[in-house]
Amino acid sequence: SVIGGMPRKMEAKAGAGIDPAEGLADPQPAPIIEAFSILLTGIGGTGVITSGALLGIAAHIDGLGVSVLDQTGIAQKNGAVMSHVRLSREPGDAAGTRIGVGGADLVIGFDMVVAAGAEAITAMDGERTRAVINDHLVPLATFTENPDMPINADGYADAIGTKLGGDNVEFINATWLATHLMGDAITSNIFLMGYAYQKGLLPISASSIIAAIQLNGVAAEENIRAFAWGRVAAADPQRIHQLTGEEEEPGGEEAADLDTFAAANAENLTRYQNRAYGQRYLGRIERLRNAEEIATPSREDLSLAAARNLYRLMAYKDEYEVARLFSDGAFRRKLEAQFSGAYQLRYHLAPPVLAATDPVSGAPRKREFGPWMGAAFHILAQFKYLRGTFIDPFGAHQDRRQERRIRDHFESLLDHITENLKPGNYEAALALVSNADQIRGFGHIKRAAILAAEADETQLAAAFNGAQLKPQLAAAE
Repeated sequence: SVIGGMPRKMEAKAGAGIDPAEGLADPQPAPIIEAFSILLTGIGGTGVITSGALLGIAAHIDGLGVSVLDQTGIAQKNGAVMSHVRLSREPGDAAGTRIGVGGADLVIGFDMVVAAGAEAITAMDGERTRAVINDHLVPLATFTENPDMPINADGYADAIGTKLGGDNVEFINATWLATHLMGDAITSNIFLMGYAYQKGLLPISASSIIAAIQLNGVAAEENIRAFAWGRVAAADPQRIHQLTGEEEEPGGEEAADLDTFAAANAENLTRYQNRAYGQRYLGRIERLRNAEEIATPSREDLSLAAARNLYRLMAYKDEYEVARLFSDGAFRRKLEAQFSGAYQLRYHLAPPVLAATDPVSGAPRKREFGPWMGAAFHILAQFKYLRGTFIDPFGAHQDRRQERRIRDHFESLLDHITENLKPGNYEAALALVSNADQIRGFGHIKRAAILAAEADETQLAAAFNGAQLKPQLAAAE
């Protein structure tokens, strides 16, 4: 957590103290025939309910009838949250609180996943509904229970587009744009509200929305500017592009080919441990690749799966690696790019040796550590050469012993596949190597994943070579 820092803003380019939307013409507001229904969708902790309340107050200032119904669900755990805002032309008119099937006139999706969920889709109608969706993806709380939950935007966009048609929905990465223009992603909801307003999708005046923000009294100046920047994004996207340098958030860089991918992983493993460790990785992948070329000359799926999972199992996040990632400079540079002024860092950690156990769940409980932990990380990272040796002070912990066993077993498994790969067992080999995909997480979560992988490996290994390969993914001693 960052204490005391101020978000960096693009004031030099954007013009400090100047209303970004100055000179923009107000759009024709959306008409209210009998009632007007706005569905706000998002995740807990990002201001969905506050946004609904702001629209409700703004509508009241405009003299409209309004009701607001919030569905918080597991909001405190990053779960799905919705706000149903119903408007009528007369203050005394009573509109129903919940938006029914096909009843939404406008959907403002602060979160892509929730907007594509069954309840939000049910409220949409292909003829009636317009939608503005933030296509920045944030995994929901359910991701912790289902790590294979898809987080690619295409599927969610397709679900919404299929329901509404391409002309009735607009996708914009409000999170990335708000961060680059305002220095803080927390303003993305108000940014998206400004975008919807300028598109003429809201039946509420800008002056009333601004008045509602001021009445709320929380970060009023920042939120008013975010609303203005949202208007600019709708009316003049070229100006936004000139300021940010990008039209959308750059995605994660995927390797152009296996050579690039494996080389990058080997470089990371060299930083993780040493050069020999990186070469150990490259050598094993190269031997498997040669065997794959002989068995199936036109494919490299197996080598890619092996390169991905071997890297993950070799680069397990132990105390030395956590310390290195916090202290190698990259983390600090990211903070300095986002925050300015004097600030302190506080670290929330659950060290295996020190963490207390939650009496209900049995999981370790995190503790807060002060800024001094940054200096401790810098010192600890220098001792990574102790990793796995008999004098490693962390090496005897059950998680570390298990992570080394998993790594060593997977390397042996790749050697076995390399020596016995044939065209007839190629798909079985791919399934066997990909089985390690499910070994993720930390502590008790990872231990459970290992048990699942161990159970699955028994059958997958038998399918590969016709005889059960004794699994060695042993549980913690």
